[in-house]
Amino acid sequence: MAEQFLQEADEQLEQLEQTVMEIFDAPSEAGERLDEAFRLTHSFKGNAGMMSLAELERVSHALETALDYFRSGVAPRREEDREAVLRAVDALKTGMADLAETGLGKVPGIDALVVALGNISKSKEELQAAAKPTARAEAEEGGAKKAERRDIRVDLEKLDVLMNLVGELVIGETMVTRHPGVVNLQIESFERAAHNLRRIIADLQDVAMSVRMVPVSRTFRRMIRLVHDLSKKAGKRVKLDLVGEETEVDKTVIEQIADPLVHLVRNSVDHGVEPVSERLAAGKPETASVTIEAGHEGGEVVIRVSDDGRGISREKVLNKARTNGLIQGDGKHLPDNEVFKFIFEPGFSTAEKITDVSGRGVGMDVVKRNLEKIKGRVDVYSTLGKGTTMVLRIPLTLAIIDGMLVRVGRSRYTIPLLSIRESFRPVPEQITRTMDGQELVRVREQLIPVLRLHEFYGIQADFDDLHTGILICVGSGDRQVCLLADEIIGHHQTVIKAMPGVTGKARGISGCTILGDGEVSLIIDVVNLMDAAEHTSAMNQETLEGTR
Repeated sequence: MAEQFLQEADEQLEQLEQTVMEIFDAPSEAGERLDEAFRLTHSFKGNAGMMSLAELERVSHALETALDYFRSGVAPRREEDREAVLRAVDALKTGMADLAETGLGKVPGIDALVVALGNISKSKEELQAAAKPTARAEAEEGGAKKAERRDIRVDLEKLDVLMNLVGELVIGETMVTRHPGVVNLQIESFERAAHNLRRIIADLQDVAMSVRMVPVSRTFRRMIRLVHDLSKKAGKRVKLDLVGEETEVDKTVIEQIADPLVHLVRNSVDHGVEPVSERLAAGKPETASVTIEAGHEGGEVVIRVSDDGRGISREKVLNKARTNGLIQGDGKHLPDNEVFKFIFEPGFSTAEKITDVSGRGVGMDVVKRNLEKIKGRVDVYSTLGKGTTMVLRIPLTLAIIDGMLVRVGRSRYTIPLLSIRESFRPVPEQITRTMDGQELVRVREQLIPVLRLHEFYGIQADFDDLHTGILICVGSGDRQVCLLADEIIGHHQTVIKAMPGVTGKARGISGCTILGDGEVSLIIDVVNLMDAAEHTSAMNQETLEGTR
């Protein structure tokens, strides 16, 4: 019972905190939110009473009384009232942490807290609506029915097992329906049965994958309180906008991006957003804007954290990079996006002073490391005096993907279908070779670099000339590259299997899959492949310049 109470209370308090922030941010539209906050507090109080946790019950009762006062008709506008309510929520969280650690559920400073909550209603006249308990009880009952949830808790490991079994089922179906012994047989009943089996497996796969997907709204809404507290501490005015809260991502991805989001938002408010006087002098509105936006682009989840603050000084970053020995020379030849990536190095900070919020150069390193765990990356776009945008790009961590199977010599590779822009056989007039030997292909007046897969992986190919092979144009965001292959075998559903530990970290490979004939196909990681190719090209360029 204690374990279940801890789990439910954690969700209730998190939801309560977000609801309280919305109530005070939009008091004229607070009706439903107040009812929701009251129900959450009432449920928490009842559970705490059932568990004989007197201090938690006492605080939640005082909070319930304050919320009930607002429900009676007084708009919750005063900032000191918001602070008292938020202190109560924090106190309940502290009590829950103590319950998990000691089993007691003690709340520090409980007497002063209860007095502060009581003062909310004492400072105003009694409300006429308080004499309408019947109507209120009916509203509570209706709200409770509306808020009734039909879900159960499932261990994430069980969902992983389910996804693995569905993946094995896909492989088994492929091995049966594409077995050499039956692939050339024209048996109508077998074809109908195989088609029906594929349809059922596809539906099962969709359901199994959707179970793991959760909206980013819960993680995003945690930032509302964070921005409020940070802006108040820094004496700034900041408005937070949330866009794309309904975007769904894998549960494991949510867990990895929570900390990076906190660090990015803290950085925006503390370093990006200027003080009110500085903003007014620059002709900006005194209230700064921070926006968190989520969406899907191709095969990635894209999360943008933007602010309209002072932006990043390229020169400051370069000076710090030179001081830390990260670059040789003046670095003037580096593009902005490469310069700004230095801020993610451990201990790197251009802050002139260290505050209790940020400035030690640790937070951005956390962002980079957490994203690397899920094979994501972060890009930085900034204009001095206008603002900064941090873009998190996270691959969809699906166990089963649609892929294009290609052949290079005797090897077969799978390219995720969402990463493919087009495929074609080029004519010699489309091919251009630069001074340093880089091959480019012209596609609709755009020059795209070519990557020969057989040279990159050191294998023997059937074709060496570009116009005799097949070019598959792949990309991520605004980056593109054309991969040279011998043949496109076709489209198939791919079950992603992790690479064995003995293979180490293979360049440009995200995993492998088992084909219908039992052979193994490596799955191309497009972003990692482009990064590795660019690194190799840069090394070759340095070698070329050295020989000159």
